[in-house]
Amino acid sequence: MPAISVVIPLYNKRAYIGEALDSVERQIFKDYEVIVVDDGSTDGGAELVAKSGIAGLRLLSQPNRGVSAARNRGISEAAADWVAFLDADDIWNEGHLLHLWNLHSAYPEAALLANDYSNSIAISDDGAQQSASYRLTKNFIDEAARSTAWAFTSATMIRRDVAVATGGFALDESRGEDIDLWVRIALSYPIALSSYIGAIYRKIANSLTATVSVVEPDVAMRGISRRLADEPHLSLDSRRALEELFNRLSLSHAADCLLQGNKDAAARFLDGARRTRYWPLRWWILRVLWLFPSSLVRVLFRVRKMSE
Repeated sequence: MPAISVVIPLYNKRAYIGEALDSVERQIFKDYEVIVVDDGSTDGGAELVAKSGIAGLRLLSQPNRGVSAARNRGISEAAADWVAFLDADDIWNEGHLLHLWNLHSAYPEAALLANDYSNSIAISDDGAQQSASYRLTKNFIDEAARSTAWAFTSATMIRRDVAVATGGFALDESRGEDIDLWVRIALSYPIALSSYIGAIYRKIANSLTATVSVVEPDVAMRGISRRLADEPHLSLDSRRALEELFNRLSLSHAADCLLQGNKDAAARFLDGARRTRYWPLRWWILRVLWLFPSSLVRVLFRVRKMSE
């Protein structure tokens, strides 16, 4: 039985899946299997995977049901106790699985493990040579709300039984399905993080995060709202952390809506985050930007991004 099952959802990413698979084959840590779940691709990507010649690769096919259904199918078919995720348009550095496994060895009680990630296209194959710090988060939800911790899906590995027990990824959702699962896990299990840059995120033109603009609370926000309303047993710390994560997500969506010129949706998100304790300055900046023409807002955001 392999130590890790690598699950790759595939939907019309023929131009990128080869590089993703190459990055898996380059891994220093070799005790893994690869499961590619073709979610009804129509661009020939599945045929490319079938011809890849990767030993032990399993190609599963299903009608198009969305990325959550594809990931959940991979989880259900996994032979290993641990499942690592890689989106078909992302890439791993060669030490990614090694550092995740070392992180597991350092914190065996953790149910979710995550390396850091980068938006850079450059691959840095320094493997085990890159120094990295490992830590167990004291309160992952609070740290995520403060923006001092995060778990990017293509840099994440979770215990298979925990993924199943907590319900897996929410179906029929295009945004927030990963954060929603992380929150469910974090409320009951420890989470460990590594500073190693294991994954490279490529925001391509037809990726969901590049094309979908959220105008209503996403599944993560709705899940947080339900917990705050329906779970009176939550500790005060957990309740405050969930409230602030909700606020952070609201402000992120408000900024996105301002960029898209949707002021009505931006106003709703800003109203939902008006009591933020961690991000009051950001709230006021976005509230002021709401008064500006959308064309000027886009210019200001572009200038800020260029200065980072």
